[in-house]
Amino acid sequence: MTKTGGLQYADRSLKQRRPLPGILRNSLSSFVLRMIICCIVFWGIITSVSGRGADCLNKEIKSLMAFKSSLHDPVECLVSWNVSFSCCEWEGVSCDTRTGHVVAVDLDNCSLSGVFRPAVLIDLKYLGNLNVSFNNFTGQPIPQQLGLLRNLRYLNLSTAGFEGTIPWQLGNLSSLIVLDLTSPVSMLRSPDLSWLKNLTALEQLYLKGINLSATSPTWGQSVSPLTHLRNLSMTNCGLMGSIPASLQKLTSLEILHLDGNNFQSEFPTWLGHMTSLVSLQIANANLNGSFPFELLSQLPHLQRIYLVNNKISGNISLIFEARWKSLTVFHMSNNSLYDSIPSSIGNLSSLAELHLNNNTLEGRIPNSLALLRSLTVLDLGYTNITGPIPLGIYTMLKSLVFLYLASNKLDGQIPSCICNQTKNLKVLDLSRNKLHGYLPSQIGNCSSLNVLNVAKNNLEGQIPVELGKLNKLKILDISYNSLSGHIPSSLQNCKMLESLALSRNSVSGTVPQWIGDLSMLRILLLRSNNLEGGIPIQIRYLQKLQIMDLAMNHLSGAIPQQLSNISVMTNPDFTRSRPTRLGSSQYYSDEVYLVEKGHELAYKYVDLWTDTVIDLSANNLTGEIPKDLGYLRGLRTLNISHNHLSGEIPKEFSELLELETLDISGNQLQGRIPATLAGLTFLSSLNLSNNNLSGRIPSNPHWDTFGPASFSGNPELCGPPLQRSCGDHASEAGNHTSPQSEYWWESWKAGMGFGCAIGFGSVIGVLALSTRLRTKYFQVGDRFMNSFVSIRYMRERSISVFAL
Repeated sequence: MTKTGGLQYADRSLKQRRPLPGILRNSLSSFVLRMIICCIVFWGIITSVSGRGADCLNKEIKSLMAFKSSLHDPVECLVSWNVSFSCCEWEGVSCDTRTGHVVAVDLDNCSLSGVFRPAVLIDLKYLGNLNVSFNNFTGQPIPQQLGLLRNLRYLNLSTAGFEGTIPWQLGNLSSLIVLDLTSPVSMLRSPDLSWLKNLTALEQLYLKGINLSATSPTWGQSVSPLTHLRNLSMTNCGLMGSIPASLQKLTSLEILHLDGNNFQSEFPTWLGHMTSLVSLQIANANLNGSFPFELLSQLPHLQRIYLVNNKISGNISLIFEARWKSLTVFHMSNNSLYDSIPSSIGNLSSLAELHLNNNTLEGRIPNSLALLRSLTVLDLGYTNITGPIPLGIYTMLKSLVFLYLASNKLDGQIPSCICNQTKNLKVLDLSRNKLHGYLPSQIGNCSSLNVLNVAKNNLEGQIPVELGKLNKLKILDISYNSLSGHIPSSLQNCKMLESLALSRNSVSGTVPQWIGDLSMLRILLLRSNNLEGGIPIQIRYLQKLQIMDLAMNHLSGAIPQQLSNISVMTNPDFTRSRPTRLGSSQYYSDEVYLVEKGHELAYKYVDLWTDTVIDLSANNLTGEIPKDLGYLRGLRTLNISHNHLSGEIPKEFSELLELETLDISGNQLQGRIPATLAGLTFLSSLNLSNNNLSGRIPSNPHWDTFGPASFSGNPELCGPPLQRSCGDHASEAGNHTSPQSEYWWESWKAGMGFGCAIGFGSVIGVLALSTRLRTKYFQVGDRFMNSFVSIRYMRERSISVFAL
C-alpha cells in the first residue's frame, strides 16, 4: 500500500507542477539523449570486451610458438598462429574469457607431423584440454613430459601415429576425466596398467587397439579403482583369460566395450549386477556358456546388447520372455541360440534392431513382430525358420530399413502389399528360400530401395516393368528362378545400378544396347538364359565394369572391339571402391554366384569388388579374338571357351600380367602358342584344349606345372607335358623352331634393325653438323661416281667393238 500510495502521490505532484520553459526543456531532452547514447556505446564496449576475452599472456604465446616450431603443418592448421594476433584468436586455441589464460589446445585431424613436444607447454598453467588426435607423429613414443601438465582434464592422443610403450608418467595426471589413447594395429603397448590407479577422477577411458596382452592377469585390478568410470573401451587389446569380476566395482559404468579379445571363457554372470549399464559390447571375443537373460533383463537402463560372433548358447524363447524395457539393439548373430522366437517379443516396444543371423532357430516368424513399430533392422537370415512371412511385417513396420530373411525355409508368395507402408525400406533380401508365384509389380513402390535380392527361389512370370521406378537401386539380384520374357527397358532408368544379376532364368531377347547407359555398373551377370543376337558394342562405355558373365546363352557374332575402353579392367592398380553402402557404417555382404575354374562358387559382394572377370563361354561367337583384349591389364579371369572363334592366340595376351585363369578351349584357334605367354606368372588355371594349335608348347618352371589336360585335343601340339615329342615329326622338326630359337631370332632381327638405324643416323648427323666433312664427302662421292661411270662406259664400248 505504501508503494502504491507513494507512486500515486508522486504522480499527482507532477501534474500540479508548472511546465518548464521551452529552452530548458530542449536542453534537458538533449542531455537525456546524450546519456542514453553513452550508455549504449559503453554497453557495446563492455560486451565486445567480454566476448573477445582478455588477451593471452606473453609467456603463454612463447610456449605455443615453441610448440609450433617443431611441427610440420601441411594443411596449414597453424597458419593463424602469429604473434601479430592474440593467441586466443588462433585456430585450435581457447582461452578463459576473464583471465586470458590458455585452457585448451585442439589440433585434431590436422595431418601434423614433426616432433611432438608437450614439455614446452609447461607454462600453460591452466591448460585443461589437449587434443592432437588423427595426426602423423609416426614412430614417436608418447613423451614422458606429458605427465608434467598436471591440470589436464581431457587428453586425446588417438590415432596420432604414436608407437612404443605408454609412459607411466601419464599416471601423474590425476585431474584427468577423459583419456583416449586409441591406437590402430597395436602400435602402442603397455606391459603394466598400474599407472591407471592414480587417475581416480577418470570417467572415460579409451584404450582401443593397444597391445595389453602382457597385462591379462592383472588388468582388472588396475581398472577397478576408477570408481567414477562411465565408459570403458578396450577393444582389440589382445586380452586373454576370463573377464575379471573386479570390474563389477565400477558401479557407475554405463558403456563396456571389450570386442576383439580372446577371453575363451564363459559369459560373466556378474554383469547382471552392473545396474548403470547402458551398452554391453563384447563381440568376437570367443565367449561361451549360457546367456544369463534372467540377470541382464533386470538392468533398468540397458539399451544395447552386442555379442555377435561368440559361442554363447541360450533358449531364445526364454530370452525374450524377459522384460527389456529400454532395449533398442539386440545383436547376437553367429552364436548358438536355439528354439523358436516367442510371441512375447512384441513387448519390446523400444527395439530398433534385431539381429539373430546364423543361429539354430526353428518355427515361424511370430505375427507379434509387427508390433515393434520402432524396428529399423530385422535380420533373421540363416536361422532355419519356416512358414510364410507375416503380412504385418510389410504393412505395419513403417520404420523398417533393413529386412534380411535369406537362407531359410520360408514359403508362400511375396504379397502385393509389400511396399504399402515400408517406404523407408533400403534392403530387401528374401534370397535362398522356397518362395513361389510372381514377383509383384507393387515392389516398384519401394522408392528408397538400394538392394533387392530374391535369388534362388521358385519365382516365375516376367520381370516387372515397375522395377524401373526404383531409381535408387544399386543391387538387383533375381537370378536362379524361372523368370521369363525380355529384360525390361525400364531398367535403364536405374542409373545407380552397380550389380545386375539375372543368371539362370529363362530370359529371352537380346542384351539391350542401353546397358551402356548404366555408367555405375560393376557386375553384369546374365549367364544361362536364352539370350541371342550380338554382344552390344555399348558395353565398352561401362568404365567401372569389373565382372561380365554372359556365358551359356545363344549369343552370336564377334566379340566387340574396344573393350579396352573399360578403364577398371585396363588398370592393374585401379583404386577399388568400397562396397555398396547401406548406412553410415554397414555394407551389404550377401552372396552372389560365379563360375570360376569350372566350379560354381559363392562370393560375398564385399569380396567381388577386388575381382575382374570376363566370361563369354558356351555361346556361338565367331571371328578372331580381338587383340585389344590383351590391353585389359587388370583382368584376372578370361573365359571365351566353347565358341567358334578362329585365328591365332593374340600375342598381346602376354600383357595380361594379372591373369589367373585363361580358358580358350573348344574353339577353332590355330597357329603356335605365343612363347611370351609363359611370362604370365600369376596364371594358375590354363585351358587351351580342343583347338587346332600347333608347334612346341612353351616351357619354363611355371608353365611346367600345367598338366596334359591344358593342351589336349590339339593334334599338332608337341612337347611336355604331352607325350608327343617334337623330334618324332619330321615336318614339325623342319617347320617349327623352339620358343628359345624363336626368341633369339626375333632378338637378332631387332638388334640388326636397331644397329643399322644407329649407324645410318650417326653418319647423317655428322654430315649435317660439319660443313667441311660434308664438302669432302660429296667430293669423294663425285670422284667415285665419275670413276664408276667411266669404267662402265669403257666396258660398254669394248663390248660394242667386240660385237662389230
